[in-house]
Amino acid sequence: MSKINKWLLLSIVIMVMIFWFSHDTSSSSLEKSSFFQPLFEWLFHEHTQFVVRKLAHFSIYAALGFCLFRAILPFGVRLSSCFWLTWIFCFLYSCSDEIHQLFIAGRAGQFADVLLDSTGAGIGILVSLIFIKKWG
Repeated sequence: MSKINKWLLLSIVIMVMIFWFSHDTSSSSLEKSSFFQPLFEWLFHEHTQFVVRKLAHFSIYAALGFCLFRAILPFGVRLSSCFWLTWIFCFLYSCSDEIHQLFIAGRAGQFADVLLDSTGAGIGILVSLIFIKKWG
């Protein structure tokens, strides 16, 4: 399997995970967030669930941005165009994810999450760029 296919496959797996996590009801989502709760209670003392959930948003979209950028780049697209294509796709996927949550019991789509997701994607893309420049 070529590198393109591996990065694309990984991007699709991440998008499926995002959809799967978003399809959880609010109580099920809280249960998954509580996995890291002891660590974050120790670090932050308050607002633990909020921190865990926002870090999850940021992290998974950073991973998506990283992988999707790597999947698109071999098609000969300029770096700047590849950055924007990847970022716009991640932004639109985040929008669709938040709209999806409007139809799930106890969940709410929030534009603040779209902004957080898009920021995570941008950081993931930049990290991918650094990897490419440093190690090829």
